[in-house]
Amino acid sequence: MIRYRKKLKEERPEEYRRQADRHVARAKKRREEQRIESERKVRSRQAGIKRAQRAAASDEASDVPIPQTPPSTPNSKAASIVDLIEKSTPTTSQILNASNVKKSVERQAEKDIVDATSASMKIPEVRTKIVDKLKGGASNKGAVSRRLDISRNHFYYQSRKGKSPRTTAATKNLVEEYYHNEEVVTVYPNKQKNGSVLRVLKYPLRMVYGMFRTQNPGVTVGKSTFMKWRPRTVKLMKTAKCYQCLCDVCENLKMVSTAIKTSMSRSGLPTPSYLDDLKALSDGTVCDPRAFKCIDRQCLTCGPDMIRPHFTEWIQDNVSNKVQFAQWKRTSDEIVNGKRISKMKRVIVDGYRWELWQTLALQLKSFPLHQYNNLGQLRQYSLAKKHLKPHQAICVVDFAENFTCHGSADAQSTHFARNSVTVHPNVIIFSQDYHIFRDAVDIISDDLSHDADAVYVFVQTLSAHMTKYYPDITDLIIFSDGCAAQYKSKKPMRHLAQNFDIPQNILWNFYGSRHGKGEADGESAVIKGTLTRSIAAQSLTLADANDCYKHLVNSGFERKEGLSRRHLYMVCKAEIDIKRESELSGVCTVPGIRARIHQARSGGEGTLQYRRSSCFCLDNCLHDPGNTWKTFFYPG
Repeated sequence: MIRYRKKLKEERPEEYRRQADRHVARAKKRREEQRIESERKVRSRQAGIKRAQRAAASDEASDVPIPQTPPSTPNSKAASIVDLIEKSTPTTSQILNASNVKKSVERQAEKDIVDATSASMKIPEVRTKIVDKLKGGASNKGAVSRRLDISRNHFYYQSRKGKSPRTTAATKNLVEEYYHNEEVVTVYPNKQKNGSVLRVLKYPLRMVYGMFRTQNPGVTVGKSTFMKWRPRTVKLMKTAKCYQCLCDVCENLKMVSTAIKTSMSRSGLPTPSYLDDLKALSDGTVCDPRAFKCIDRQCLTCGPDMIRPHFTEWIQDNVSNKVQFAQWKRTSDEIVNGKRISKMKRVIVDGYRWELWQTLALQLKSFPLHQYNNLGQLRQYSLAKKHLKPHQAICVVDFAENFTCHGSADAQSTHFARNSVTVHPNVIIFSQDYHIFRDAVDIISDDLSHDADAVYVFVQTLSAHMTKYYPDITDLIIFSDGCAAQYKSKKPMRHLAQNFDIPQNILWNFYGSRHGKGEADGESAVIKGTLTRSIAAQSLTLADANDCYKHLVNSGFERKEGLSRRHLYMVCKAEIDIKRESELSGVCTVPGIRARIHQARSGGEGTLQYRRSSCFCLDNCLHDPGNTWKTFFYPG
């Protein structure tokens, strides 16, 4: 409103003066109405007083005798005074109390207690006995506590039986670390607050508390204390207004289970509780949720038929047998420039109940393995951060959405001619001198291909940074998503077999399919948010990647000291083109690369070692004997 008035005053001063005059006139009219109403209330009050006086005069003239003198006997006088004190108004009672005039017999009894015990209160043993006797017996505990100079809490029985003991600093640190566990929170893509990455809980807070108690049975902490210790950067589920980059596999199963639950409720049938929890739904279809043989559907007993008896009556019910549900599907309906474009769309499916059950059963065949890879990789990432060694460093890498260059005041036609900038954050986490350090190595480039050759040059830039600032770190544990064009295909694997031609030993880990959000996504939000705010606040015009890099460096975006650091690097397109023009021999596909490989490293002499799940035990996994290293030999 203030901004509108300022703009109106500058552009249309005559209209602004007319509105001001009307505002002044309305204010005068309002004050006049208030004055008239106030005078009316005064007149009404005076009329009421006069009516009361006339009524009193008529009572005096009546035949009923009214005593004009107070009681003459001492007993009657005392009774009248006590009656007046007992029936006094709250204001009169307050004045009487201030004048040391006691209002009731209970006050006198309390005074007698105080007078009788004041001499004995100096002895601690006697004081304790007196307080114990007064507990629950005094009529006004506040008054007695003030006279005895004792806290009011002593007059109530307080038993800590059944309550949790006082929590310690170690318990608080454990709770705060759990709130940053990737199993219960997810990083907000393109969201940050005061330079810190924002996270949102995946589950309701009560469910997170139950998961914490299950995983930490020896830790005693109350639910209210657990909720109070939630960091400010971890938001509740209800604060998430919009989710993006969700897993279509999980979303499809969630929509199918929701449709079944709704249909069963409308039919008046009992709904299984596990339809609200995908993990419980998946665990209901396997014999042992921890056995990989059951998860991989190699067990003859496991399968969706284990839960089919819960839905038999619903499937056979012929009343309103039609159902409708939504699914994410990849369609190729659109043709652009003679090429068929594939897009992910939300499709509404109409079918019968048995068709909905078949859809659920088909999705549940592969979902346990999908969930096993997702939760297992996140758990291994948390363990790797928790047990870092001095010569190791964890690095989370990912391509951010390209930043579009613009200015604070652009012409209309420039919208179709804006340049884009590639942002590739690399968040390094390492331990030194019993402290955990975080160093964000942010690479900015004008190359927009986002291919394996760009990743090769970025990894070499990261290695040069590690050699310069942290020469003692020899092992680099990298986590990334499984994008085929960037990290997980035959060409990136060939680069990994050669260890990307860097001195550090690389152990590359891949998140579960469609679950690759991590620290790098939050770092990309910091970069692009800083550029956007600078353009608006400083009236800048950033034309290309070089302008963005120079502005970030000159504005003090880098932090080279402290526990949380940040460094910037500019990689030109020409450097990546040189790598693209060079030939890479022996490139071929590794069997099972998309679904069966989640950890890989160089085996030396042009070989690649890989296994199905990440593990940071010795060469042989102690938790899963079947998760062993396999070797792939490249030709030539």
